[in-house]
Amino acid sequence: MSIHTYRMLILASIAIGIGGALIDLMIPSVLPSVLSQALDEYSETLPESELLVIGIASIILLLVGIVSTIGLYFFRPWAPLLTVLVTVIAYPFTVLIGPTVISGWTMALMDLSTMLWGAVLALTYFSHIKNHFNYMKP
Repeated sequence: MSIHTYRMLILASIAIGIGGALIDLMIPSVLPSVLSQALDEYSETLPESELLVIGIASIILLLVGIVSTIGLYFFRPWAPLLTVLVTVIAYPFTVLIGPTVISGWTMALMDLSTMLWGAVLALTYFSHIKNHFNYMKP
């Protein structure tokens, strides 16, 4: 695998994930209104302090995730470990967010993004790509 292909996998995972996340916002008709209303009603029952903590933690995870992804793209030695840590922390964190309602299109794109991200992480550790992260080590 070339460096260019590896970087394209990183970018594809991000672009497809963002695209999936935006579908329900940009095209509300893909999600039945009764489901959107139910989610809105549920969200109103959550305490503001809980929403604040989840919001702050989400922003921190997002920022650290962006930094680690940029580090992967530019083959920084610290990036593989940081990326795995952010990924491992992010998945159980989704449980705290609670129930979500998404369209089939969003689910399909988010699943594809997740599979591509898994490929990026696997290539980072289990292919010759890992050698590019060692260039700064003595």
